[in-house]
Amino acid sequence: MRWVLLIVELVSHMVIGDIGFYGTIQDVAEGEIGFAILYGFRGHGYATEAATALVKWTFAQTEIERIIVRIEHGNNNSVRVAAKLRMQD
Repeated sequence: MRWVLLIVELVSHMVIGDIGFYGTIQDVAEGEIGFAILYGFRGHGYATEAATALVKWTFAQTEIERIIVRIEHGNNNSVRVAAKLRMQD
């Protein structure tokens, strides 16, 4: 399964990023999330809010047992989002 969702800022209704999910339940019940937020909207919790909602929905509605996020070295903002989601290194 694969989903890509837009992240929309509620006040302006502007698309400010996206979040995606890719997973399989064939051999390993594991999925991966990824997200991107426009530069001017980073640091306001949008990625954390979107990722939290997607993770909760995925666990509630699918057979996925584990979700991972791949983070490029030096991307400290994404490391903080993963930490807020209690994802382990």
